[in-house]
Amino acid sequence: MDITEHYQKMDHELERVNVSIEKYGYKIDGKDGIKQKCGLDRLKAADYIDDQTTRIAFVEFSDIARQYHRLLGEVEVINNLSAGHSGKDKRICIDVSKAHLDKVPAEVMQKFKDSLQIIIEAKSRYKNLPASFDHKPFALLVIAPPSDDDEPYRQDDIYRLLDQLQNRVMMNLPEAIFSGFRLLNIENYALV
Repeated sequence: MDITEHYQKMDHELERVNVSIEKYGYKIDGKDGIKQKCGLDRLKAADYIDDQTTRIAFVEFSDIARQYHRLLGEVEVINNLSAGHSGKDKRICIDVSKAHLDKVPAEVMQKFKDSLQIIIEAKSRYKNLPASFDHKPFALLVIAPPSDDDEPYRQDDIYRLLDQLQNRVMMNLPEAIFSGFRLLNIENYALV
C-alpha cells in the first residue's frame, strides 16, 4: 500500500464552525483512514497526521467546549441529586461527577497514544512514508470555540476545564515518545 492514498485536504467536520482549513495531511481516522486500512478499528485515533513542519503532528479536531458544556449540565443534575444527601451518598455523587468530567482528558490522551501505535503498524505496511514519520510526534488538539448558544454562566467553567485538560494531557503524554502537546483554537490553526 502507498501512504499517499491517505494524503488529503483536512476536514475538521465541525458543523457549527465556518472556518476553512487549507491544510493537507494523512488521514488516520474514519472511512479509508490508515487505522481502518491497517485493521486497527479497536484503537482510537487522531484525525490527521500533519507533516508540513519539521516535525510530525497528530491533529485531532474537536468540539470539546460543547462536549464540556453538555457534561457540565449532566454534572449539575448529579450535584442537585446529591444536595439532599450527606455522608457516603454525597461522596458517591461527587466521585461520579469527577469521573464524568475526567473521561474527556482520558479519551484525548488515548487517541494520541493509539495514533502512535497506528503509525508503528503503518511503517510495516506502507511504502513512500515521509521521513517525518520517524520523528517523535507532537500532539495537537484543535478545538472549536465555545458556542454563543451555550449558557454564559458556564463559560468560565468551560475555560477552566480546558486549562485543566491542557495541563493533564501535557503531564501524561510521555516525553520519551511525544515531543509535546498543544491545545489550539481552530481559527489559530487555520492561520499557522
